[in-house]
Amino acid sequence: MAGDAFRAAAANAKGCKPPKVAGRWPVVGHLRLFGGRPQPSHIPLGALADNYGPVFTINIGVHPVMVVTSWEAAKECFTTNDLIISSRPKTITAEILSFNYAMLGFKPIRHELA
Repeated sequence: MAGDAFRAAAANAKGCKPPKVAGRWPVVGHLRLFGGRPQPSHIPLGALADNYGPVFTINIGVHPVMVVTSWEAAKECFTTNDLIISSRPKTITAEILSFNYAMLGFKPIRHELA
């Protein structure tokens, strides 16, 4: 599974987003798809990929998660759009606790530092 950061940020710029899987419950999201049966999680994700394509969005609890099931999309995520995926979300809590992102664990990731 990949985070939803890549497609969400790239899609907002282009105006298109990966399809959202129908049947989300208010608090648990799509967690019911992974429970009740003793099967690995790739089985229901593969079935969803057959219906929705190689990139789609599910909710784990209340958090949206982008699922990437093809190697072409994964390559695009980790080569072309790696800066979008590797960045950390900026929240008011992190800003206050880290003194305006001055602490190492809260700093934004930049390639020029490497």
